[in-house]
Amino acid sequence: MAGDLFSATQELAQVPMHDAEVYYLCHLPLSEPADEVLRHLIDEVPWKAEKIVMWGKTFLQPRLTAWYGDAGKSYTYSGIHLNPLPWTSLLLDIKSRVETVAGAQFNSVLLNYYRDNRDSMGLHSDDERELGKCPIIASLTAHWRKSLTDVAFTTVA
Repeated sequence: MAGDLFSATQELAQVPMHDAEVYYLCHLPLSEPADEVLRHLIDEVPWKAEKIVMWGKTFLQPRLTAWYGDAGKSYTYSGIHLNPLPWTSLLLDIKSRVETVAGAQFNSVLLNYYRDNRDSMGLHSDDERELGKCPIIASLTAHWRKSLTDVAFTTVA
């Protein structure tokens, strides 16, 4: 199965993983070419560098983020409290396509913009209380030149 995981397919492929249910889709069809969607996100999203505290010291996260979602669907992680920006037509279109493939409804999305090879995110778990006991997270990743954007849809209780 692992040999077929990254082949071009419109079907979800299950990724064998202990204590998790993970699926992979090689390509999500979008309303515009993927590079145009990504360029629009990079140029139009009001990206923010949030401060986090690690080992008693304050740092800027080594990535840019933006939180969009339904009204009142705030999210807090690592001491950062995010109030949702209103959905854009582009994000609503992507959300609809993700919901169709995932067979699940989402009410929020965390956009992560990794500008170059110095931006990163370490190992972590999405286990915040407002995500529920068994959160469903749909993560889309796209790259353009030397940057990477991750679009992680989720549901906040």
